[in-house]
Amino acid sequence: MSRVSGLDVALGAATVAVAVVSAAAFSGWSPRSSGETPSAAPTVAARTATPPAPTASVTSAPTAKAVAPMPRLAADRPATLAVLGDESSNGTNEWVNLVGEQLGEQRRTRVQRIRQTDESVYNAPIRYGDDDPDLTVWNASLAGASPEVTGDRLRRFLPEAPEVVLLSHGRRADGAAVAAQLTRTREALATAYPQAKVVVVLQPPLAAEESSRAPLKAVRDWAVQQGLPTIDVAAAFAKAPASPRLQEPGTDSPLTAEGQALWAATVHRALTAPAPVPSPTATPPPTAATWSATASATAQPSR
Repeated sequence: MSRVSGLDVALGAATVAVAVVSAAAFSGWSPRSSGETPSAAPTVAARTATPPAPTASVTSAPTAKAVAPMPRLAADRPATLAVLGDESSNGTNEWVNLVGEQLGEQRRTRVQRIRQTDESVYNAPIRYGDDDPDLTVWNASLAGASPEVTGDRLRRFLPEAPEVVLLSHGRRADGAAVAAQLTRTREALATAYPQAKVVVVLQPPLAAEESSRAPLKAVRDWAVQQGLPTIDVAAAFAKAPASPRLQEPGTDSPLTAEGQALWAATVHRALTAPAPVPSPTATPPPTAATWSATASATAQPSR
């Protein structure tokens, strides 16, 4: 054999080897992975596909409960009303006493106001009216009071089981804490006086004090989430004409006599007005099938 022929043979063998190695490389084989099952290479579509976006976590908003009906103080039977409030309702010339005076037009009413210097004692009652049946108003409103009243303190505030409890807080409350405080008060009421109906008084904001709006909104939102009936004094103030003036900004008792009267009238009307009569269900218009059935039923036989 000549050298040229041998060289040709060697070159041919080398070419075959290179082709084998190249084919193995394209098929995913490498000396490092010898003996292992090669993994399938991703397709072009898989390499260029956009990865799915992560699923966003959704935080559901608090579900509002169905609103309980507004309790009414029927004039034909004895009743007990309680007020847990702040400095907007603790004075003898303020709306709680005015409500008692209005209730006294139909029944014998006594307003018991808690002593401002000793919350375990009530002052002598203020009496209105002469006719039966009796109505007692326990006014446990204190200047600077927290909306939270629980445990033994609650029983001192309300020594008699109330039929209706008005929660009147918000204008000077802590907006970040008022909802939790009211929740604890309501839980304490449910334990001590489970038959009591709780109503939330929605106070008007303080005149010229924007800071009072946030806690008042927190109280309104809490009432909605709890499904409690509300007496919207804020709406009554907002709808009232500009004159006479309802509030005097910058004073210890910012409500004027007209403001106190409007507040009292709004509460009195909510607690004594007859319950709204539900509207009758509208009869749906008859369909073609209804007309056909009616016509068949009323058709007279031919003679």
